[in-house]
Amino acid sequence: MEHRQKLQTIFPYVLGVLTAEILAKRYRLEELRRQERRLSRELESLRESSDRWRGTAHRTREGPRIGPCPSDHLTSAASESSHSASTLGRQTGI
Repeated sequence: MEHRQKLQTIFPYVLGVLTAEILAKRYRLEELRRQERRLSRELESLRESSDRWRGTAHRTREGPRIGPCPSDHLTSAASESSHSASTLGRQTGI
């Protein structure tokens, strides 16, 4: 089978139907097709990554609007924390 394939490839060249230039262009065409397939896979991977990033960014942006704590609760928690820190500073002499 392999011998037959080699004959099919070389026979048109031997007969003069194909020139060395045509064979070189066929090789280049196959090379470009392989490159195109590789770049297509890479593009698809980048698109998937971009879609995941956009989804994360959207969820991050939406988080504060739908968060579990009202903003006034966060403010009171911050002031309590500040009060505790100042009390601790006085107790330790800092």
